[in-house]
Amino acid sequence: MILFNHSSSTWADKAYQQTIKVGENYFPSPSLFVYTLPNIVCGEIALRNSYHAETTFYIMNSKDEAMMSHILQSAFADQTHQSAIAGWIDYVDEDMFEADLKLIVKI
Repeated sequence: MILFNHSSSTWADKAYQQTIKVGENYFPSPSLFVYTLPNIVCGEIALRNSYHAETTFYIMNSKDEAMMSHILQSAFADQTHQSAIAGWIDYVDEDMFEADLKLIVKI
């Protein structure tokens, strides 16, 4: 699994920040903290679908199809890789999100 985005885990970071504000409302949330790591989305997809393979998550300045293609080609240069779930998955907030995933199979 090879995924890319721009916003990293900003939405989860902001939600977690609300749980650690100093004062009476200090209640660190482990269930939110884990999502402050952008690669967790790969782990969630893998666990829910019983995938047992390498996962990689790249954070880019912008959606760069050429760079994404280059990274995917590099991954397939390894003879052990026969397929990959790959694509752009970005979530800024409820009004700004994108998921463009593909299953790529080596022929």
